Amino acid sequence: MNTDVFLIGSGQTRFGEWWEKGIRDLMYEAIDGALESAPCTALDIDTVIVANMIAERTNAQAHLGALASSLLPHRPPALRVESACASGAVALHTACALLESGRAKTVLVLGVEKMTDVPPAEVSTALMGAADSEKDAPCGLTFPGIFGLVAQRYMFEYGLTREQLNTVSAAHHTTAMQWQILSRSSVRRSPQRRSPRAPRWQTRSACSTAPPSATVRQPASSRRHSRVI
Repeated sequence: MNTDVFLIGSGQTRFGEWWEKGIRDLMYEAIDGALESAPCTALDIDTVIVANMIAERTNAQAHLGALASSLLPHRPPALRVESACASGAVALHTACALLESGRAKTVLVLGVEKMTDVPPAEVSTALMGAADSEKDAPCGLTFPGIFGLVAQRYMFEYGLTREQLNTVSAAHHTTAMQWQILSRSSVRRSPQRRSPRAPRWQTRSACSTAPPSATVRQPASSRRHSRVI
């Protein structure tokens, strides 16, 4: 289709342990930031797409599409997508499909995840929902353990070194945290963990989880365009 999609604004909360904030608070803050940077108002949004993986387990909250819609004055149609670590990307892909089809003109894409309100063991169990419950979980694997196995195989196949992997981890943590610069040596010195049947891995080799919010817009014109904030 002859349609261009544009990002026209974005908003993001700081990564951190927000004990005093609920998942609704984080959603509202991200939405507010996105709208503040966008050349549209909340009433221009005709669809909301929420990306989330495990809110039922970590926040006792499902139906996040409706929850996000309730934060806007006109409560537009909304849905939630889940695709493990790719949830944010799938949400954007879904928004683009709606815009390109003409079913929507302005779409708010919101990603949210809050994992600090429950013990780490519960988070680990919830994350394993993205693995094969019949083949992976019974043998004692955890989700970080699976990624450790993948990294180990990649290092074997392509000669990747631990120091090179630490560089990637440091860059990702620094990008996510924004206010805190993490060095390769910090990653190297972080405590080691391991899962049954998985190699040792550094705690800071794992990246933070939570995609930002964004608004997607498709203004009317003779040549169909879409803009994404």
